[in-house]
Amino acid sequence: MAEFNVTGKRDAYPVIRGFVYQVNTTILRWLSLQHGECLELERGEDIDLVAKSVRDRDPHRTLEQVKHRTRALTLKSPEILATFANACSHRCLNPELRLRFLFTTTAPVGLERCSGLPPSQSGIEAWEKLRRSELAHDATTPLLRAIRRMLSSARKPRDVTAEEWASFQEFLTSCSDIELLEFVRSIQLSTGSPSHDTLRSEIVQQLICSRFAEDPDAAHVMYQRLFMTTLETLCLPGIKKLDTALRADV
Repeated sequence: MAEFNVTGKRDAYPVIRGFVYQVNTTILRWLSLQHGECLELERGEDIDLVAKSVRDRDPHRTLEQVKHRTRALTLKSPEILATFANACSHRCLNPELRLRFLFTTTAPVGLERCSGLPPSQSGIEAWEKLRRSELAHDATTPLLRAIRRMLSSARKPRDVTAEEWASFQEFLTSCSDIELLEFVRSIQLSTGSPSHDTLRSEIVQQLICSRFAEDPDAAHVMYQRLFMTTLETLCLPGIKKLDTALRADV
């Protein structure tokens, strides 16, 4: 039998794998919701966690980007640069709101070349140490300056508009060290997250541990319902919301 030949690259598995990873990450965030919290999907970013307490006039919003990647990422990778530029735009558009940002990826951390950072320390590691306030003041300033230089010399990612990139570069040029540090502390870079197939097992375990399901069989059935409900929600026009009430109905 003759072999079938195809034209071009037809296998879209990286895109589909990335979408399944996003859906499974969404389910994990949904299962973790507390009273007064909800998820808004594909609004600010892939997943927005919105939380409002009785004392709060305005809700806290954490905007999360989710990327399934296998290659190592650095602060100058297009995906992370886009996260920074998007965060800058969101902050400019919503100056009165308390916004936090989360970049979640399966990718490991890479090491920049000629970064100006201490030997063997990556930009992402430096960023996270600054975000978590783990450093003394005399160590904070040199890292901020190195990060500012790296980001100021980076190339515009393809998925970022020229206007958004110019705004981000203007911020880097004009902001003080204190303002840059506040920006760093608003963005968490979560690397090395479990892959999409591992996430499914985590969801099943969480369903059992949280007593949403009595046993593995029931948990697998509930996972399938959660997956379909998330997909159906993503297909809706307008604001796409997942909350604890809808979770209880699934």
